[in-house]
Amino acid sequence: MSKSILHWLDPILVIGLSISVAIGILMVLSGNDSALGLAVGLLSTIVTLLIDIIARIRKAEGLFTEGLTEVERTLQATGALKPLLSREALYQEVVQLIRQCGGTEIIRATSLLRREGVRPTEVVSAAYVEALAAKVSQSKKGKLGMIYRTVVTKGLSNEHFDAVIQSRYQPFEKHKILDRIEMHASEDLWSMDIIIIGTQHMVIAFPAQGRSYSSNLGMRESDSQLVENVARWYDECLWIPTPRVTLPDQWGA
Repeated sequence: MSKSILHWLDPILVIGLSISVAIGILMVLSGNDSALGLAVGLLSTIVTLLIDIIARIRKAEGLFTEGLTEVERTLQATGALKPLLSREALYQEVVQLIRQCGGTEIIRATSLLRREGVRPTEVVSAAYVEALAAKVSQSKKGKLGMIYRTVVTKGLSNEHFDAVIQSRYQPFEKHKILDRIEMHASEDLWSMDIIIIGTQHMVIAFPAQGRSYSSNLGMRESDSQLVENVARWYDECLWIPTPRVTLPDQWGA
């Protein structure tokens, strides 16, 4: 029992309590009002306790941070998780994964991020969509079945919605592979977007700040079992329940 009590008594707490008691005794011996002395002693004790609590919290936060860092190191060591700390790094990673595809993959993506405050011309990286269309075109020429599916949000202004559609449609039109792009529309608005490369890789993209509407941070997840399950979720919960986007006549496939 005594060992258990001593375990919780940090040296700083013991020192503080001792000082508090000493102050109270000295004030009584010096002729000051005993109640005042006890009050000062009690106040000193409370301050000491608060200092001790703060020290314990900081220590716990340090241990927690160390634990998170160790988890991150473990995940990165396995190659399953890769942080992407800028918009450039985000799209470079996606483009690289697309170029590494064998040509039979289904590319599943979303464009459900809010777009207010973002110019329509900046809704997606042109290099990313061009690389995707070029890879799908290569797949078609090789008589392979690579296709691109994306679910876009209808919760945008008409200007932004058209920009989202055109930014994806036009590169596929240029490569004459409109039969390899499929778009569905959802009423949802998310605070992130995802792209799933076959069943091997997944990239999650999100804004760095809460009031930003541009994806400039993210992470790549390459655990095949997890990615396969997310791809199944995409098909069952995002793709199947949502209607196909009807293109304007002037865009007709």
